Amino acid sequence: MLAVLLSPFFSLPASALPIRLLLGLHIAAGTTALLAGLVPMLGRKGGPAHVRAGRLYTYCMLVVAATAVALCGLQPLTLSRLFLTGIAVLSFYLSFSGWRAARRHSATLARPDQLLAGTALLVGLLMVGAGIRLHAVLFAFFGGLICVFAGLDTRQSFWPRHADQPVPWVLRHFTRMGGSYISAFTAFVVVNIGRWLPEGAPAWTGLAAWMAPSFLGGFLIFRTVRRYRARQRATAGSTGTLMGMALLLLAVPGLAQMPGQVAGTITDAATGLPLSHAMVGVVGKGVGTVADAQGRFRLALPADQMAPTDTLRFALLGYASELRVVSGLPDAALNMLLRPAAVELPDVRVQARRMDTIRIGNKHYRTKLQTNFALGSQPASM
Repeated sequence: MLAVLLSPFFSLPASALPIRLLLGLHIAAGTTALLAGLVPMLGRKGGPAHVRAGRLYTYCMLVVAATAVALCGLQPLTLSRLFLTGIAVLSFYLSFSGWRAARRHSATLARPDQLLAGTALLVGLLMVGAGIRLHAVLFAFFGGLICVFAGLDTRQSFWPRHADQPVPWVLRHFTRMGGSYISAFTAFVVVNIGRWLPEGAPAWTGLAAWMAPSFLGGFLIFRTVRRYRARQRATAGSTGTLMGMALLLLAVPGLAQMPGQVAGTITDAATGLPLSHAMVGVVGKGVGTVADAQGRFRLALPADQMAPTDTLRFALLGYASELRVVSGLPDAALNMLLRPAAVELPDVRVQARRMDTIRIGNKHYRTKLQTNFALGSQPASM
């Protein structure tokens, strides 16, 4: 019974139609992924092209992994097929986890991500066991890499990082996507290196082709991570310096004191007469009042709504506005002088519009109706 169930597996030749279809789909998806992966790496980060290319790359890697597993299961088992299957599964998991981090703008794992991490960890353990059993070192190696990444994600699901040590989602995104592209490119090079090298090429050239993408890509990822962390430290250092200066200013008595209210009189600077109903208010905030008929005002400055750098404006139509910083206001009554200022209004142009004409009827019966649509509410005036 078991032999009947397993008869379709590990038995189809390379010329079989299902194998050719799967292989064509595998090659097409892999080629598309390699080309799409260049757009985020070489183009503008965060733009629409970056997002679409990243999504296309992830979907293509899903197809590559699925077809690689199918090809490995339907054809006679070989070490090269195990190698390609392992690297395809690893590349898909890295791309999907990196894509999810950018999609959610978070390094924390949602429930679907946790389930995928647990499944990937189980698959990695099975790959390690099968590689050891079949003496397929590379298959076990890639299974171990899957266990490392999926194990870290599974650990984070049960024991999340402390709140004061968050993992930036940007780091998770480009390290995972970069690692996925390195894996996919390595598989592409290993499969095609035999066609590119001339006859009699030294054996070490194949090994160099297998290792070069990992070393070069790993160096680029390391440099990117280092630059990102250096930029974050510089930003945090400048922010900390500014915050320290602000706290120092607030800690020194008298440097940033703010009165609880301001009161006084607003008068005409030219005549000395009080300006009734002049306006007093804090710029950009809903705190203000209007002077009485004698130009006197009193304005409360709530501490929970005010800052020492806020600005108080005194204004009246026909006078130039005056500004005062809240922290510089005196404790005594304030006598505010406003200077007269002419207000120039822009020119207004009045133009006559032509009468709009509408013809109603057919070629035999026709009437001519003239309507001024600007006076639609006054038909008697037309």
